[in-house]
Amino acid sequence: MNGMGTWITVGAALFAVRFVATEAAMEKPSLREGQVVFPPVLGVRVLFGLGIPMFLYGAAQVARGDLRQNWDTFVILAFFASAAFVLWPATIAIDELQITQSKWLGLRRFSIAWANVDYVFSIPAEGSVRIVDVSGRSITHTKYHVAPEAFKDLLSKYCKKYVPASERTEP
Repeated sequence: MNGMGTWITVGAALFAVRFVATEAAMEKPSLREGQVVFPPVLGVRVLFGLGIPMFLYGAAQVARGDLRQNWDTFVILAFFASAAFVLWPATIAIDELQITQSKWLGLRRFSIAWANVDYVFSIPAEGSVRIVDVSGRSITHTKYHVAPEAFKDLLSKYCKKYVPASERTEP
């Protein structure tokens, strides 16, 4: 790849990251069965939703050809398909009793009751908020989830351990 092509690729990647982060602030959470639902932004869902089948299709095409000669390409494509499935961001739902995280198309789901929250902390550099229960399990709302401000508003409404940045006092 020549120098100009490299700069275009880097510029496109930076634009994509900025676009997805901006998209997160603009999208709204949905209301489902009495819960406010915060999925990953649409761009991330499309990326992962199309990436997994594309990697699997590529791996299948390599397997149909000369697998002995191209086994390394098959392994790489299968690895990327698996990684995309495992790393797909969770959907977070909040109601007055608990916060729930659902991953892997609903196969891995757990809840933290507000009474069992041990602590909550913000990571401003990452744009995320992490809720940790007494057993050490955690749920993290990242900058790639929809409506970060609405999430913080609901967190301050339901979770007594969460202190918004505007109300914190330094020791």
